[in-house]
Parts: sequence; structure tokens; C-alpha cells
Amino acid sequence: MLVGNSLGGHIAWQTAIARPDLAERLVLIDSRGYPVDKQSLPLGWSVTQFPILRSLMNRILPRSFIEKSVTKPG
Repeated sequence: MLVGNSLGGHIAWQTAIARPDLAERLVLIDSRGYPVDKQSLPLGWSVTQFPILRSLMNRILPRSFIEKSVTKPG
């Protein structure tokens, strides 16, 4: 199992791609380097790109609204 946080997550991800035999499982926490298509970015993530909106979101939006915007339906 490979586990990585932030830059370590990116390194673990790249290691799993290069050497899948080393990573039966991969855990990424706040990883960097995943290519983002800004057109398909969930609303909850888009809002967090702006510090003022992020602060407001933390104070006024219900957690369930944020969860729905960043999880797949089903």
C-alpha cells in the first residue's frame, strides 16, 4: 500500500503509475498534481478557490450542500 499527503501524494501516485507492482492499494490525501478541468470542477471546489468565499462557505452553507456538490450521485 502506498500512502501520500500533499506532495507525497503526488509522488505516491506517480510511483503507482510507474510501478503498479508496488501498489496494490493507493491512498491519496490532499494530493497535488491531478490535472483539473475547470469546466467540470464541482461547485464546492470552485468556491474554495476564493479565500473570501471559502470563509463564507464555512460559516453559512450547510455541510450537506457541500457534500452533495463534491460527491458522485448514486
